[in-house]
Amino acid sequence: MISELKDDEILEYLMTSDIIENYRPDDYKYLILKFRSFYKILYNNFQLYKTNNQAEVKSLSISLENTKKELTLTQVERANLQNEIHQISKPRKLTWKERISGNLLPNTNLSVTNTDK
Repeated sequence: MISELKDDEILEYLMTSDIIENYRPDDYKYLILKFRSFYKILYNNFQLYKTNNQAEVKSLSISLENTKKELTLTQVERANLQNEIHQISKPRKLTWKERISGNLLPNTNLSVTNTDK
């Protein structure tokens, strides 16, 4: 009788029944085996879900670390550029040689270095 039911009906019976009915021992054995198979399916689905979430968390944490490194490099580059701008705009006394030759800017390398790897 129980073995004639569909899987979803068996699962519903297992979840809602008190299993007080007088079934044959074979029917109880069948119910236990079905319960075990349902449990295995649900447990495997849970493990797959958990593994996928852990992989996504790891991927996002690596991405976050890379973004933090990039932010730090950008901040360092910005600070260096601001220092160079400050050095150039700082008023200073020119020597006679600089005034005559027309060198109004100090001899500094103003090239921007590429920090890409």
